[in-house]
Formats: sequence, C-alpha cells, structure tokens
Amino acid sequence: MTISATLLSWTLLGIWYGWGYCPLTDWHWQILREAGYTVLPSSYIVFLIQRFFSVTLKPATADFITVFLAVTAFGISVWVNLKPRQKRRVVKRKNKRL
Repeated sequence: MTISATLLSWTLLGIWYGWGYCPLTDWHWQILREAGYTVLPSSYIVFLIQRFFSVTLKPATADFITVFLAVTAFGISVWVNLKPRQKRRVVKRKNKRL
C-alpha cells in the first residue's frame, strides 16, 4: 500500500504540483529549512545521497534510479503478495496426505 500511495502521489498529485511530488517530502523540506539548511538541491533524493554517501548525482540520474527502484519494489511487492497464496494451498494439500 505504501509503494502504491507513493506512485499515486508522484503521478496524480504531480499533475498539479509537478512530477514526483510527495507531501511528506514537501513537509521534510520545510523542516530542513527551519533547521537552518539554506542551500538545498532541487531533488530530495539528491540531498539524501549527498548527505549519507557524499556523492553528488545529477537530478535526472537520481530520478531515474528512484523511479526504477520504486517500480521494481512495486512489482516485487505484487508478486510476493500474490504468490504465497498459491504455495499455502499446495503445502496444506501435502500435509493432508501425511
């Protein structure tokens, strides 16, 4: 649900606020400004990568990596949440035979 909400925020709210908009990120930017950060990059992911890994990425590169990982996580989540139901049924059948 969290990944779905994020993707919906990026696309649907992005219609009005700009592609990739997230209200939680917007809120965090406000907190960072109040904490004294004055020079912030245009991308929150760029900010996090700079802060934790001391690597500067171009915003387009950070956006590509972010979207790729989010879509991959969404796909894995769908697969994981749908696949076990089939396995559980198989396991139950095997236990009945024993």
